[in-house]
Amino acid sequence: MTGQQAIVEAIRQMIEGEEYTPLERMIADLTPEQATRRPVGSPYSIATIVWHTWFWINVWVVAIGGAEDPYGGHDPASDLPEISVEEWSATRERVLEVLHQARALAATEDLTRNTWRGQTVGQNLLQITVHTAYHIGQIALLRQELGLWPPTGGE
Repeated sequence: MTGQQAIVEAIRQMIEGEEYTPLERMIADLTPEQATRRPVGSPYSIATIVWHTWFWINVWVVAIGGAEDPYGGHDPASDLPEISVEEWSATRERVLEVLHQARALAATEDLTRNTWRGQTVGQNLLQITVHTAYHIGQIALLRQELGLWPPTGGE
Protein backbone atom coordinates (compact mmCIF):
# COMPACT_ATOMS: atom_id res chain seq x y z
CA MET A 1 0.00 0.00 0.00
CA THR A 2 1.37 3.40 -0.94
CA GLY A 3 1.29 6.42 1.35
CA GLN A 4 -1.47 7.92 -0.73
CA GLN A 5 -3.53 4.73 -0.53
CA ALA A 6 -3.05 4.66 3.23
CA ILE A 7 -4.38 8.21 3.61
CA VAL A 8 -7.36 7.44 1.36
CA GLU A 9 -8.05 4.33 3.45
CA ALA A 10 -7.84 6.23 6.74
CA ILE A 11 -10.33 8.84 5.53
CA ARG A 12 -12.57 6.09 4.13
CA GLN A 13 -12.68 4.46 7.55
CA MET A 14 -13.65 7.77 9.15
CA ILE A 15 -16.58 7.95 6.71
CA GLU A 16 -17.60 4.29 6.40
CA GLY A 17 -16.15 2.70 9.51
CA GLU A 18 -14.30 -0.57 9.96
CA GLU A 19 -11.93 -0.40 12.91
CA TYR A 20 -14.15 2.06 14.78
CA THR A 21 -17.54 3.73 14.54
CA PRO A 22 -17.46 6.27 11.69
CA LEU A 23 -18.17 9.94 12.26
CA GLU A 24 -21.43 9.88 10.31
CA ARG A 25 -22.90 7.10 12.48
CA MET A 26 -21.66 8.88 15.61
CA ILE A 27 -23.70 11.97 14.80
CA ALA A 28 -26.52 10.87 12.46
CA ASP A 29 -29.03 9.83 15.14
CA LEU A 30 -28.51 12.77 17.50
CA THR A 31 -31.41 15.16 17.95
CA PRO A 32 -30.51 18.84 18.11
CA GLU A 33 -31.21 18.78 21.84
CA GLN A 34 -28.90 15.81 22.41
CA ALA A 35 -26.11 17.22 20.25
CA THR A 36 -26.12 20.60 21.98
CA ARG A 37 -26.34 19.34 25.56
CA ARG A 38 -23.10 19.41 27.56
CA PRO A 39 -22.47 16.57 29.99
CA VAL A 40 -21.88 17.68 33.57
CA GLY A 41 -18.26 18.77 33.90
CA SER A 42 -17.61 18.90 30.15
CA PRO A 43 -16.59 22.19 28.56
CA TYR A 44 -18.14 21.20 25.23
CA SER A 45 -21.20 19.67 23.65
CA ILE A 46 -20.99 17.18 20.79
CA ALA A 47 -22.21 19.95 18.48
CA THR A 48 -19.30 22.19 19.47
CA ILE A 49 -16.80 19.37 18.88
CA VAL A 50 -18.39 18.68 15.48
CA TRP A 51 -18.13 22.39 14.56
CA HIS A 52 -14.47 22.43 15.62
CA THR A 53 -13.80 19.28 13.58
CA TRP A 54 -15.49 20.86 10.54
CA PHE A 55 -13.52 24.08 10.98
CA TRP A 56 -10.12 22.39 10.92
CA ILE A 57 -10.93 19.89 8.13
CA ASN A 58 -12.16 22.87 6.13
CA VAL A 59 -8.98 24.88 6.85
CA TRP A 60 -6.82 22.03 5.51
CA VAL A 61 -9.08 21.38 2.49
CA VAL A 62 -9.07 25.09 1.61
CA ALA A 63 -5.28 25.18 2.06
CA ILE A 64 -4.93 22.26 -0.36
CA GLY A 65 -7.07 24.30 -2.77
CA GLY A 66 -4.49 27.08 -2.67
CA ALA A 67 -6.06 29.70 -0.42
CA GLU A 68 -3.69 32.17 1.21
CA ASP A 69 -6.00 32.54 4.22
CA PRO A 70 -7.61 29.14 4.81
CA TYR A 71 -9.05 30.43 8.11
CA GLY A 72 -11.60 32.44 6.13
CA GLY A 73 -11.27 35.37 8.50
CA HIS A 74 -11.98 33.30 11.63
CA ASP A 75 -9.51 33.54 14.49
CA PRO A 76 -8.44 29.93 15.17
CA ALA A 77 -7.36 30.88 18.69
CA SER A 78 -10.82 32.14 19.63
CA ASP A 79 -13.15 30.18 21.86
CA LEU A 80 -15.22 27.44 20.29
CA PRO A 81 -18.76 28.60 19.59
CA GLU A 82 -21.78 27.21 21.35
CA ILE A 83 -23.81 25.61 18.56
CA SER A 84 -27.54 26.20 18.95
CA VAL A 85 -30.30 23.67 18.45
CA GLU A 86 -31.16 25.50 15.22
CA GLU A 87 -27.58 25.26 13.92
CA TRP A 88 -27.09 21.54 14.58
CA SER A 89 -28.39 20.10 11.32
CA ALA A 90 -26.28 22.42 9.14
CA THR A 91 -23.21 21.82 11.32
CA ARG A 92 -23.61 18.05 10.97
CA GLU A 93 -24.02 18.27 7.20
CA ARG A 94 -21.02 20.59 6.77
CA VAL A 95 -18.60 18.29 8.59
CA LEU A 96 -19.66 15.27 6.55
CA GLU A 97 -19.48 17.22 3.29
CA VAL A 98 -15.96 18.51 3.93
CA LEU A 99 -14.79 15.04 5.01
CA HIS A 100 -15.97 13.69 1.65
CA GLN A 101 -14.08 16.53 -0.06
CA ALA A 102 -10.94 15.52 1.83
CA ARG A 103 -11.40 11.92 0.68
CA ALA A 104 -11.62 13.04 -2.96
CA LEU A 105 -8.51 15.20 -2.58
CA ALA A 106 -6.60 12.35 -0.97
CA ALA A 107 -7.26 10.17 -3.99
CA THR A 108 -6.29 12.74 -6.62
CA GLU A 109 -3.78 15.27 -5.29
CA ASP A 110 0.01 15.13 -5.44
CA LEU A 111 0.94 14.59 -1.79
CA THR A 112 4.29 16.33 -2.24
CA ARG A 113 2.81 19.59 -3.54
CA ASN A 114 3.36 22.54 -1.21
CA THR A 115 0.32 24.22 0.29
CA TRP A 116 0.24 26.68 3.14
CA ARG A 117 2.77 27.52 5.87
CA GLY A 118 5.41 25.33 4.23
CA GLN A 119 3.31 22.19 4.48
CA THR A 120 2.46 19.68 1.78
CA VAL A 121 -0.85 18.20 0.66
CA GLY A 122 0.19 14.96 2.37
CA GLN A 123 0.81 16.74 5.66
CA ASN A 124 -2.55 18.50 5.47
CA LEU A 125 -4.33 15.21 4.79
CA LEU A 126 -2.52 13.50 7.66
CA GLN A 127 -3.58 16.36 9.94
CA ILE A 128 -7.18 15.75 8.84
CA THR A 129 -6.98 12.04 9.67
CA VAL A 130 -5.28 12.40 13.06
CA HIS A 131 -7.36 15.39 14.16
CA THR A 132 -10.67 13.86 13.08
CA ALA A 133 -9.90 10.49 14.69
CA TYR A 134 -9.14 12.29 17.96
CA HIS A 135 -12.50 14.05 17.87
CA ILE A 136 -14.41 10.90 16.93
CA GLY A 137 -13.08 9.52 20.21
CA GLN A 138 -14.24 12.61 22.07
CA ILE A 139 -17.70 12.30 20.54
CA ALA A 140 -17.85 8.63 21.59
CA LEU A 141 -16.98 9.59 25.17
CA LEU A 142 -19.51 12.45 25.25
CA ARG A 143 -22.21 10.12 23.91
CA GLN A 144 -21.43 7.64 26.70
CA GLU A 145 -21.54 10.41 29.31
CA LEU A 146 -24.94 11.51 27.96
CA GLY A 147 -26.29 7.92 28.01
CA LEU A 148 -26.48 7.88 24.20
CA TRP A 149 -24.26 4.86 23.58
CA PRO A 150 -24.13 3.00 21.30
CA PRO A 151 -25.19 5.01 18.25
CA THR A 152 -27.89 3.59 16.01
CA GLY A 153 -26.35 0.72 14.07
CA GLY A 154 -24.03 -0.31 16.91
CA GLU A 155 -20.45 0.43 17.76
